[in-house]
Amino acid sequence: MLGCAFMCSGDWLMMYGDTAHYGDVIWLTESAAQIPAWRNLLSTRVVYPAIILYEIGLFNIEKYINREKQTKIYHYLTVFGMTPWLCIHIYVTAILYVFGMMRQNG
Repeated sequence: MLGCAFMCSGDWLMMYGDTAHYGDVIWLTESAAQIPAWRNLLSTRVVYPAIILYEIGLFNIEKYINREKQTKIYHYLTVFGMTPWLCIHIYVTAILYVFGMMRQNG
């Protein structure tokens, strides 16, 4: 639950504001163009404890899997499933940062 709260707060930091958007990509909004650098940085830093807390919670579910082979499969799927979340969050933050720089510099 705490990992979810961290992830949601990081997303809120990135996207909260005016919903008017440019072009075909609906998440490149007016507020995304005006996100201060500190919000992007904080949003990126919030995702690390979120992923760690998510993984702690998901790894604790392994206790309830009876078969050893299924436990190993679940463990590896959890690791490989959580890593893209971290990467996607960082990529989206970087895209929003560059978008804001481009909009400000005209």
